[in-house]
Amino acid sequence: MQQNSSLAYIALGANKGDRAKALRKAVYLLHRQAGISVQRASPVYETKAHTLSPDDVHPPFLNAVVEINTALTAQELLGVCQVIEAQLGRLRTRRWEPRVLDLDLIMYGQIHLATDALQVPHPRMAQRRFVLQPLADLAPDSYVPAPFDATVETLLAKTKDGDEPQRTSVRLWKE
Repeated sequence: MQQNSSLAYIALGANKGDRAKALRKAVYLLHRQAGISVQRASPVYETKAHTLSPDDVHPPFLNAVVEINTALTAQELLGVCQVIEAQLGRLRTRRWEPRVLDLDLIMYGQIHLATDALQVPHPRMAQRRFVLQPLADLAPDSYVPAPFDATVETLLAKTKDGDEPQRTSVRLWKE
């Protein structure tokens, strides 16, 4: 574990089971983890699920982003996220399947990291309005380092609501 604290952002998503409960539980478990302090959470948005084909229909996602301070390294934080996903019942069998919980480390301070296990900033965040909208609610002026070299607000303004593989719409969710 590193000595200093870093600001990081984690995207949360769920489209299987009690979606809102899964998001709340994930935030709770993140905050209870040694070396992590949840600072703020974005509003929750509902989003049409990405699928492999137009005939493959899945329930909509609830999405949010949390801002944390952490003394963990980016790799340690990824490990914590994967443990929490598993605790809440996440099974990884195929891409874009319905899931109880998805936690993605989207930004970690101002670092750019590219390993086989982890890429930060998240390599597809600029294509995902369901990530950028809640992130912009928390940190619109935050600079997103390489390969993006832009603010969150700029990335959001450039993001099309309809990237492949399927059109998405992001709307504020009311419980």
